[in-house]
Amino acid sequence: NAPQVTFPTVDFSYYQSIAQSTGTYYSSSRTFSTVNSIPSPAGRVVFVNGNVTISASQSTTATIVATGSITMSGGTTTISSPSTQPSMITQTGTITLSGTGNSNPSCLSTTGLVYSGNNFTITGNHHMVTVNGLIVALGEIEGEYSGSAQNILTVNYANPGNLSGVSGGSSSTSIRSYNS
Repeated sequence: NAPQVTFPTVDFSYYQSIAQSTGTYYSSSRTFSTVNSIPSPAGRVVFVNGNVTISASQSTTATIVATGSITMSGGTTTISSPSTQPSMITQTGTITLSGTGNSNPSCLSTTGLVYSGNNFTITGNHHMVTVNGLIVALGEIEGEYSGSAQNILTVNYANPGNLSGVSGGSSSTSIRSYNS
């Protein structure tokens, strides 16, 4: 029953600046795997100018920002974002969980805001998403049901409060609801 508000905007230059100052700005697409894990920088931002692929279990205490898409393909991704920042953001790309079903499911566990500038998608089966916060997608939130196997999406709504770099740059506002 909240009033209609406009879809939030993200000041990507705000997050890029933080990542550049701490050495966690990547100028092209990046894959994080068992050999190359996601950093947990002092500035709490990992910024990729391109696509992010996470192909193994990963854990970070940071906001992951991609100008393209974020794809998790097998393993558990755990993001502990700072309380004043979202946990995961894409500018124009989709956030996707995919994998090889029961033998290598993808899981996402995070607290805070998950923001997709396109779609939030779960493809395949046996994947699990747990968000203690909020998922917003400029496109659609899509899930796939495949036979008798299913995906689990659990969102324990928590108002993310004032977030730096969201809805007007560094002077942010509380997020209440989004209706199109």
